[in-house]
Amino acid sequence: MVVEVRNKMATPYPIQATIQDIDGTVVEGASLYVSNITKGTVLATPGISDDSGIVQVDLINLPGDTPYENSDIILIVGAYGGKGSLGLRHTVVTTTGSYAAGTLKLNPGLEFITNATQVIRWVGTSNENSSAAYVKIYNYLDGTLIDQITTPANDSKERNYGSNGRISNGGIVIVRESEDLFVGVNLYHPMI
Repeated sequence: MVVEVRNKMATPYPIQATIQDIDGTVVEGASLYVSNITKGTVLATPGISDDSGIVQVDLINLPGDTPYENSDIILIVGAYGGKGSLGLRHTVVTTTGSYAAGTLKLNPGLEFITNATQVIRWVGTSNENSSAAYVKIYNYLDGTLIDQITTPANDSKERNYGSNGRISNGGIVIVRESEDLFVGVNLYHPMI
């Protein structure tokens, strides 16, 4: 796999993920979107998965003279054919020099779009952990935290945002703290 490097002043920091459909089938041609929410920048072009579902991007290609620094917070999300994945939140550790994001599973209920308004009306969580766990909801383009919902151990929560919902101009990313935290959402994008 070849990774394009545009910024020669920074050190490469590749991020690799595998993108699968919700049933575990690998997805060729899926997009991997990456946003540095600390700096408020996004990769201009998403990475595209190969026939094994593997995709790699490099933080060196983020805009700016210093595209990333130690402790920057990175949002990672996969998308294909109207489906999105739950997002991942990664803290850059420059001494490791890379990040293996693992598998991102696409879900038809998590449509991810970056070029239109998206609205979230409802979030429900169910926590099977023995300790509290959170879900964070971000605006992809600028990294704004839209909301955080903490669910107590072995409990569930619902957050209803009313008929107007919470609006994001440029994509909503949902990041859960634990795989034992189940998340349901009601997302839509209004036709303007």
